[in-house]
Amino acid sequence: MAQSIVEAATAFAHKYDRTMRSYNDQPLEDFATALSAFYNQKSFTNFYNGSTTVITDVATTIRSLSHHLSCMEKRGIGFCLTMEKLHVDPVSDGSALCRITWKLTPKNAIEPWTFDNIYGYRRTSLEANGSGEHGVESKETNGAVKEQRPDGVWEFVVADNDISSTLQRVPNLYQL
Repeated sequence: MAQSIVEAATAFAHKYDRTMRSYNDQPLEDFATALSAFYNQKSFTNFYNGSTTVITDVATTIRSLSHHLSCMEKRGIGFCLTMEKLHVDPVSDGSALCRITWKLTPKNAIEPWTFDNIYGYRRTSLEANGSGEHGVESKETNGAVKEQRPDGVWEFVVADNDISSTLQRVPNLYQL
């Protein structure tokens, strides 16, 4: 019997959290590559504070993530991000909305803070009439063990709180 959409989205979000937690000052491009495996490789949309960015290929996803991570590192924040809470609302048998509360613990003297992002989860397996990719293998980075990530992709994120809360603390984050 196939997982319910809530079970599938929950498993996917927890694997994404474990990948987020795996960052240990490894090369930024390796970490960005690991994270990019969770995003829809054909069309991922980032909504933030009235702006929209649509990414339509893997190379651009990795480049965008690497730039963001680089800015976080250069400003002394680093990237210690952990999922504090997850709420999944089913939309259909193949999609769900995931509200994730993240806690960011900076390397520098800034106090940790939390923010919520909303992610659009899409199951991609055949049982959801998807593309048939059931559990895509993550690329090996720095000798890490390969493992299969749960079925699905993030199709979009609403990151208003993420961007706003970070820029409140580090207004010049992207001014390198």
